[in-house]
Amino acid sequence: MSDTTKRAKPGDICLVTALTNGRRKIFADESNIRILSQTLHEVRSVEKCDIFSYVILPDHLHIVMRSFACLPADMLALLQRSFALNWKRQSHHGRTINAQSFWQREFWENVILGKRDLVAHLNYIYHNPVKHGYVDDPEDWPYSSFAEQAMDNEIEMPVAEMVT
Repeated sequence: MSDTTKRAKPGDICLVTALTNGRRKIFADESNIRILSQTLHEVRSVEKCDIFSYVILPDHLHIVMRSFACLPADMLALLQRSFALNWKRQSHHGRTINAQSFWQREFWENVILGKRDLVAHLNYIYHNPVKHGYVDDPEDWPYSSFAEQAMDNEIEMPVAEMVT
């Protein structure tokens, strides 16, 4: 878990980073990316959480999210379990699969502390594929919400957390 000074609570907007188990490049496989994307949309609709932006890299995932019903850690655990179940279902593998088969137990969460902080975190995640040498421009990475975010670039910050 992150060593941020402010612990996330329900309603906070957070950047959550999850690594694959052993940094395996699970998401170098297009079918696994498709399953994870589907799982992101399912969790968003079923759990009524806000997933504002994300980027999927071969061995990790960044999500900017908010849930009023639970902690970001609980939402991430649900996403990880759901991905494992969807993978098993769609891949037709009969063996026992759980979230730990795919994901490291540790993750990082950073509470977003206002609009400037939000912009900095969005820039960080969208430039992550550039930093790792996969593309030259964030808009060239197909496994992120960059295009969606560019069209809808307004994320509502809770009034109490507005920082100018």
